[in-house]
Amino acid sequence: NRSAVEELLRSISKVVRDKAPNAVVSVSSHAGYEPLRLEGTDSIAWANSGLVDYILHIEYAQLAGIRRDLLEKALIKLNDPSRLIMIAGNYEAEKGNRSHVWPRDPVEVGKVIRFATTFNPAQRSAALYEYRFLTEAQIPAVVAGWGAPESATGHAEQH
Repeated sequence: NRSAVEELLRSISKVVRDKAPNAVVSVSSHAGYEPLRLEGTDSIAWANSGLVDYILHIEYAQLAGIRRDLLEKALIKLNDPSRLIMIAGNYEAEKGNRSHVWPRDPVEVGKVIRFATTFNPAQRSAALYEYRFLTEAQIPAVVAGWGAPESATGHAEQH
């Protein structure tokens, strides 16, 4: 699958860059997650070769469940760590029933956004998924999430 997926991405990237040379090409992926390589996903290699500009790493878990080890390994493997941006989640889903979904508590949204904007020293960007669950109460938490970085204990440092 790897060569087929890469060839498809190469074709899309070429068409986009030919028509709009300044366009940004990105992939939404689980950067470095080995089981997905069987399906043809190799976003780190794609970023290292310049095939894509950014990897939008999917991490929708609450702060305690974020796969920090996966993100750390991805940063090490990337030639340019600034190419890795995390997508944080703002919703919860019932275990075993992905059709029962609701907006996440604003405090937790702020925590995951803060982590997303600070785990990578080379990149202070983040994305939020899913916008249909964005509530008025979450907006101040998202803004605050771009605040003080967390210490090793998981609490915001005061400067």
